[in-house]
Amino acid sequence: MRLIAQTLTKRGGLGRLVSLTWLGVYPVLTTIAVLLEPWLAPQALWMQTLIMSAIMVPVMVVGVMPALKRWI
Repeated sequence: MRLIAQTLTKRGGLGRLVSLTWLGVYPVLTTIAVLLEPWLAPQALWMQTLIMSAIMVPVMVVGVMPALKRWI
């Protein structure tokens, strides 16, 4: 935990981490919503959220966050 705090202090702080994470999440979530909209539309809201988060989290962890990690 201390290492994370030191890294954030040296490189722009928590605000930068939050901003970069949001910049990664927004396009991924929007793309998933657009691509799956025809299939998700008849589903209940909780099911839509479950399916989109099940796709989004691995994409973020494996693909997007490592790319953004260079900027943190």
